[in-house]
Amino acid sequence: MIKIDLRTKRKKKAAEGIESKIAFIQAFKHKEALVATVGVLAIGVSILYIVFLSFKEKELIEKKEYLIEEKKKLQAVERKIKALKQEIKRQEKIKKQLALRKEILEELSKRKSNVKDILIGVGVSIPEGIWLDNIKISNENINLNGYTFNPENIYSFFTNLKEKYPDFKLSTLGKARFCNLRNK
Repeated sequence: MIKIDLRTKRKKKAAEGIESKIAFIQAFKHKEALVATVGVLAIGVSILYIVFLSFKEKELIEKKEYLIEEKKKLQAVERKIKALKQEIKRQEKIKKQLALRKEILEELSKRKSNVKDILIGVGVSIPEGIWLDNIKISNENINLNGYTFNPENIYSFFTNLKEKYPDFKLSTLGKARFCNLRNK
């Protein structure tokens, strides 16, 4: 077997490293060289820092411009939202008005059908010999003005109305005008 001693190469490398470090330190034994090197390093670090700051400044300026644009967009969106809110209020007001109109129309259609039913009931209840001249219908009263030649027809008419409308009440009976036809 052959043995190779590797320690000598390692020792040689270590000795060379130490010698280069010693040479480097000896070069800095002169204060002027050390001050110059520190100055160059300080200037280099300062330049790098200034370059770094200028890049950061550019980034911040770009970010500021982006934020300004986004703020303008946000303000435009806020204006649109405000306009939409106003439009919603207007539409809700219109919706309320339409609902009120719908209720009024429904009420009128109910009244109309009630009036129609009342007129049909009155028309069916009129016996022959009575004719109506005027009908006034309000929320609570119905006023009928008419004529007859026979007062018994009035009694028959009221009896028919009472059958058709059990809640019917006669409040007043106006002046009766009878025509007496005389043969000459």
